Amino acid sequence: MGACEMKPCSFTENEAPIGSSSSPDGHRCGDLEMAKAEGVHAHIPTIMRNSQAKGSITSQASCHEMASSSMRQVVTDQSQPEDASQTRVSRVEELLSKTLSLTDDKGLSVREFQSRRLANHSNVSSTALLLLATDPLFRTSWMDFLLPMAGPVGGLLSLMAWLVPLHHPLQHPEDWWECMLRCAIVWTPNEATFLTMTSAAMLWGETRVPLKAWISTWAIGAVALSASWSLLYGIWTLGLGLAGPVPFIGVFAGYLGSCAMVSAQGLFLPPQLRQQQGIRRTVLDLVLSLVFWICLQFSYNGALTITGKMTDYQWLPGGLGLLLLREICSCLVRRYACRAAGQDDFVARIIPSHLVSCTSALGVAIFMGSSATNETTWLLLLADFATNLYLCHKASRLLDSGENEKALDALVTMVLNESLEVLLPLAFLASFCMLWHSPNAEHFGNLKADIWHYKPLMDENTMIISTLRMIVVDATSLLLSSAYLWKKHKISTWQMFIFLQRNYGGVFAAQQSFLMENWYCLLSTLCVADMTFQFSWLPR
Repeated sequence: MGACEMKPCSFTENEAPIGSSSSPDGHRCGDLEMAKAEGVHAHIPTIMRNSQAKGSITSQASCHEMASSSMRQVVTDQSQPEDASQTRVSRVEELLSKTLSLTDDKGLSVREFQSRRLANHSNVSSTALLLLATDPLFRTSWMDFLLPMAGPVGGLLSLMAWLVPLHHPLQHPEDWWECMLRCAIVWTPNEATFLTMTSAAMLWGETRVPLKAWISTWAIGAVALSASWSLLYGIWTLGLGLAGPVPFIGVFAGYLGSCAMVSAQGLFLPPQLRQQQGIRRTVLDLVLSLVFWICLQFSYNGALTITGKMTDYQWLPGGLGLLLLREICSCLVRRYACRAAGQDDFVARIIPSHLVSCTSALGVAIFMGSSATNETTWLLLLADFATNLYLCHKASRLLDSGENEKALDALVTMVLNESLEVLLPLAFLASFCMLWHSPNAEHFGNLKADIWHYKPLMDENTMIISTLRMIVVDATSLLLSSAYLWKKHKISTWQMFIFLQRNYGGVFAAQQSFLMENWYCLLSTLCVADMTFQFSWLPR
């Protein structure tokens, strides 16, 4: 993940970057007083929660003076060593100096507007993460253990819809509507959640579900998918008089529905953002980011399709080729996401980075467990293992040289990669075992389907052993990196992981849930995706 310097943040005269109550002289510095009682580790998230509070600031010098004295008092009360205290004070003062500048946003372009709105959230997030990762007073609760499970559990719940028996359109052409109905009811709202939360987080830093946008996106996607599916079937069978099913009907209808939902995100921007200059370019960059993410998914799907039946030299296209395509698509996803956000900052990078890491973790797990040879499997595993250790070394080197912002990028990428490469394969393993024993198992490629370009698994142990091997390798790299960072820098990767979950867990869960559902949709033969292009059911 690339890194760049943070831009200074700004606020309008009607916004208070810090505080929820006023000080005696009218300044909104309530959170700074709260820090005296709760400590730095509680104070920083409070700043984040109230970064959009409304109010007025008449003297930023007074607030800055109170902030400095409050932070010094916190450090003194915690009785930490003098050098550590001075480091903590300097970091917090630097944070506050960035969040207390004021400006007017009238007449700004959309890029400048987004930069001023996102910069406060980004600077506070990155600095808070560095503080909390080394905070000995950091405490976890039972909720911290449940938050990371929200995405996998949501994915498993949506996949339970596959437990309802469906008829294959090759044997029952008259039941062509069954898969369409399931997609409109289950798949479409899942993707709507993913799109609305990802777009809101990347464009203006909102991490909650925009309910109105979600309902509208679901409705638009369901109508577009159902209408295109029905239209294709009507033209094919009634208009042309050809035998059903329609080749690739689920693929065409699904991506038309996705395009409609992606395009609809431009309709649900905040009024202030929608009125700014250059908003069309922002929406275009967001769409391009999602398009390159789709290309990343196709890279793994292509590895399953093209190299699935290769035995000799599979490691060339399925190993080295896949790694190259993954890096190209990942860079393009992050690049256009940052352009859509208006600047290359912490929030703009972390959301697409998590999306890329989720896609890669699930794609590698499915590929290795179904059709990858031993040479390809170990190549992919060792490449990820070496990448994670390199990121750990890079972060350590940057911390030694004082380049904390660049070190943060490497640390976040490492924590996301390693945690997701353990968590999501476990979730995938649970979903695989569930669907393997479901009545629709024969409808999934790389499970029991023996049709077109798919080859069935001989038994479920093949997938289970391969996935467990991936989990063990990635867990080893996670433990080694965590131990090294703790021993040398007293940085806790667990505290970093919990911080990310507390502040971005909703967006992460939406992405994970949808990707688990979407991967099985790509493998479903009910979409009639005959990649051999023989279409044997059609008359010759």
